[in-house]
Amino acid sequence: LGVRVETLEKNQPNLKFNGELHLRYSAQSFDDNVTATNTRGDYRLRMEGNAKVDDATSYGMRLVSTQTKGGTDAPYYSGTFNVFGTSSGISSDTKNSFSLDRVFVARQMGAVKTTLGAQKLSMGTTNFIIDSTAYSFDGLKFEGKSGVVNMAAQWGRMVNAIDVASLELSSKQGKLTYGAGYLKMTNNTGSTQPSTTTAGGDLAKIITGNVKYDFDSKFSIAGEYVKNDVSPNAQYTNDKKNNAFDIVAVYGDQVLKKEGDNNFRVAYF
Repeated sequence: LGVRVETLEKNQPNLKFNGELHLRYSAQSFDDNVTATNTRGDYRLRMEGNAKVDDATSYGMRLVSTQTKGGTDAPYYSGTFNVFGTSSGISSDTKNSFSLDRVFVARQMGAVKTTLGAQKLSMGTTNFIIDSTAYSFDGLKFEGKSGVVNMAAQWGRMVNAIDVASLELSSKQGKLTYGAGYLKMTNNTGSTQPSTTTAGGDLAKIITGNVKYDFDSKFSIAGEYVKNDVSPNAQYTNDKKNNAFDIVAVYGDQVLKKEGDNNFRVAYF
């Protein structure tokens, strides 16, 4: 019986899914007699699948609610909240749908982990520069460690032929963790993008530094500073600044891994 049970367990499906469904209702009233009152319900689904091929290889995917822009699927579009029963609320969108916005393979080769395919785009430590839960890119990521220094490099392409490349270094000494990084985003479409003043060219050249101090197992304070060497777009007449920072304090379980874990988080941007 033990042999039969062991064989049965080995034959169980290797692909495991986890995810989240968000439901949102909003009502917005206008008194100018021009703009119509906006009342709507939205939903967002994100389901992540992971599977282990062997001790060094794994693959993953993510199914998300998404939108079609002008009849074309937009899997890397960050606005994945869809309106119940209607279009997504953006004029060029035609319908709500679902898509695989991430499909990738990861391989550990010695001290270096290589990830190939459509995967999350991440930068920094506090999810401040880029919302890694929303944005993806199609390309390569290398992660490794040399001595006390952790290294991560990304290279690939986002939606609308926007190329991304980044390099991050980090280290830890006692209760102090610190790091620095560089991110470049380039528009190769030859047409004006929402966040650039010219057709084509660099969208961002970001230099960032971060620091985190763990006072104990329950309390930490982290901060991140960002500077963009590309001038802000002229259309943003009220904001010409090209730097930013955030401070995040967390009390409780620093990482939520299991049922019963909880924390209290305060962030200032």
